[in-house]
Amino acid sequence: MAHKSQPDYSSHALDGLKQALRECLKTNQLAHRELLWESTHGREAPLENERDVEAWFLGPRAENADIFEQLVLEALRDHSFWRRNFHPMDPPAITQSIKRDPGYLRALDTLHTEFDNLLAELKKSAPFFSMRYQGHRHGSRRSRAWPATSRPCSTTRTTSRWRPHR
Repeated sequence: MAHKSQPDYSSHALDGLKQALRECLKTNQLAHRELLWESTHGREAPLENERDVEAWFLGPRAENADIFEQLVLEALRDHSFWRRNFHPMDPPAITQSIKRDPGYLRALDTLHTEFDNLLAELKKSAPFFSMRYQGHRHGSRRSRAWPATSRPCSTTRTTSRWRPHR
């Protein structure tokens, strides 16, 4: 059985992504965004240390959901428009009679069911987007108040038991 590659949800990986985005901004690899900023705001873009990469992410509490939804919808509509207008005289491949076919309707039911299953599976993943989760996950045991007569029983990550000094 093949080993599945697991995504790295550590804060180190997220910090690396944020740093890479900051580097792109610093080296003007995203200069077209600055030109867009100047044309719409009538002044220079903020200095690099004033920029926050938070605008590039959904946000821990989906604070940017409205703009992301708008962008995804715009992308889908734009791509659909492009497909409809690429040789517009060609006949449609998926006709209304195909859409009424029982096999097509069963396939749509399967699509909806599997989509719901995908959403349910995604909710089983670790809430790496949560700062609370990050704090609990990465909080050092040594930073907590230790009982005077207790010590960890092992340095491995697999145990969380405490035992008294002997």
